[in-house]
Amino acid sequence: MDPAGPHEQVAIGLNEKSKQDGVPKAKVKNFKPRPCEGGRLELSSFCIDELQDPSIWELLDKHLNKPAIGRSDLGLEGVSGVGLQADPDWNPERHVNLLGWPPEEEHQTAIAQKLYGIQSYSKRPAQVE
Repeated sequence: MDPAGPHEQVAIGLNEKSKQDGVPKAKVKNFKPRPCEGGRLELSSFCIDELQDPSIWELLDKHLNKPAIGRSDLGLEGVSGVGLQADPDWNPERHVNLLGWPPEEEHQTAIAQKLYGIQSYSKRPAQVE
């Protein structure tokens, strides 16, 4: 796979337990950017193009501080539709920053809500021993 793209889909690994009606869910705050070098705002994600489900979980577990209990998959067409751009740096492997965030907190929240609306949440499947 060419790190430069084009890419179609990314995943955001989730470590927090959040439930709605007893069912694990993502939260809007999971889609908000974090400040990075030079004050740049970015949301970290991983390219999941051409990966099967077990490989996606393995990728997320490898690069998160603790195993993911869930994940949110986003199509990059939808990401660009809310005004963000994918910036694949492949550091670590398959890493893609989502950039183009406005500096105003309320506008970041509005974009995060839109991302939440288009994401596809997957709960980690039970491990078979």
